[in-house]
Amino acid sequence: MKEKLLNRIVLGLNISLVVALCVINFFYQRANFDDTLKTIGSSCFAIQGLINLFYAYKTRQTNMRFFIIMAIGLIFALAGDIAIEFNFVAG
Repeated sequence: MKEKLLNRIVLGLNISLVVALCVINFFYQRANFDDTLKTIGSSCFAIQGLINLFYAYKTRQTNMRFFIIMAIGLIFALAGDIAIEFNFVAG
């Protein structure tokens, strides 16, 4: 029973973050590519990666290495999106 509830919560969070990212992307393009909206959008997919890493840990997935590497990659992508505002080469 607990696992079904966890599945629904994680699925709901994933769907909510995908919808939020689509809406943010729409306004990001309408606002002439505002860096603040880009950072918020990047935060959405990084948070989604961390949520899925937590879910994989709680459900004891066999290939945890994949989930860890994916979450780290999404965090680096977020850091690159933030850094590109200040220095293109660093981003």
